[in-house]
Amino acid sequence: MYGDGFFETMLMINGKVALIHLHHERILKTAHKLKLILPEELLDLTNFEILLREFKTTGHALRIRLNIIRNGNGFYLPQHHTATYNFNVQPAVNPSNQEGQIIHLVGIAESVTIYSKGLSNYKTIAKSEQVLLSLECKERCLDDLLVLNEKGEVVECIYSNIFFIQKDGIIVTPSLESGCLDGCMRKYLIENQKIINLKIKEKSIYLSDLSTYISCFITNSVSGLKSISAINSHNFEDQEIIDINHINKLILKLFI
Repeated sequence: MYGDGFFETMLMINGKVALIHLHHERILKTAHKLKLILPEELLDLTNFEILLREFKTTGHALRIRLNIIRNGNGFYLPQHHTATYNFNVQPAVNPSNQEGQIIHLVGIAESVTIYSKGLSNYKTIAKSEQVLLSLECKERCLDDLLVLNEKGEVVECIYSNIFFIQKDGIIVTPSLESGCLDGCMRKYLIENQKIINLKIKEKSIYLSDLSTYISCFITNSVSGLKSISAINSHNFEDQEIIDINHINKLILKLFI
């Protein structure tokens, strides 16, 4: 098949996966979107947790990638809807141990535009856009790229959701309608903003809005939250308005 499947990347620390309920929820949602029938052990959260225990380690962080692919032959029209899966496991860095880490060089992506009505909300196997963006980022000697959609709206960074902080303290982030990934860390922050004392709104964001924001950070379920000091020529004046390291530790404490 032609990249017919999806993947889920999770952070495991001391044998437990952070935000596991959101990862499992996204697995079910993506399988439904792609019309895939999952193996029984992936359908129930409890069984999914048991399946992941085989990777349990003590005192180490792991990056676990679950690949789910359609079975059987066929060309663009599948002959089967059942899926198979495999895991890829690598060492990872505990986000709570990355205190003070800031991303300095972020540019505007030139090689790729995200289509807002496509499948970019999902982690499909075919991620050629992110590959091209990563190559562009390296060629331009940058740390990351801000990606736009066909309407000129801000979508996300290469592999992270993005959040901006207004002068009134309210945090804004692109809505799913922009084409951004339906990230697990993004979803957790939005759904639990009161618990972690944040105010978050989803909205359309344009490059012309950057000058109105005083701070910026990105989120990823494996690497956690990281501050951005500047995008293109705009420098964010207050990178310490929220305690990124505290939030990373708080979230991990709730799930690990």
